[in-house]
Amino acid sequence: MQADVWVRGWHATDLSGTDDFVALLLPSVIICAGRSEPAAARLPLVWRRMAEAGGARVLEQAEVGAVEILIQPDEALECRGFLEEQPVEREQ
Repeated sequence: MQADVWVRGWHATDLSGTDDFVALLLPSVIICAGRSEPAAARLPLVWRRMAEAGGARVLEQAEVGAVEILIQPDEALECRGFLEEQPVEREQ
């Protein structure tokens, strides 16, 4: 099982997104729902670092807003947050 983009919901008591699952999925981009407040609704920094260490770009919607996903004619994937300046691209 693999995915280029993983749209991951987030809840303070969420048990998904373990190290093993992320290593199996190998996403290039992880789009995470979440809010800045309350603190329990924030994406844990340790989880974010784990995902980024595995090669994924984490787009937390509390930081980047809405995320646009574009698939180019050559099948290249482009993801960008509304509040970001540069798109995130996956090479073919």
